[in-house]
Amino acid sequence: MPTLEAEGFDIETRIAFGTDIAESILDVAKEIDATSIVFVPRGSGILARRLSGDVEHKLTTKSDRPVVALPRRGEGE
Repeated sequence: MPTLEAEGFDIETRIAFGTDIAESILDVAKEIDATSIVFVPRGSGILARRLSGDVEHKLTTKSDRPVVALPRRGEGE
């Protein structure tokens, strides 16, 4: 399967640290003027989501640019 880079897409990956994962991702997206945010949500139980906040929900509701949540490997295959 060809990669997105091989298909001509510009991909930039960053590692960012912060206490709020979604806010850290949104800050980097703004800093680099990203045209969109694409991510794979981590699997977690309801307790982990309650304690850490639902990153997927925050990204999709607070972003000022398109957000695409890809399925985890093995889902939908």
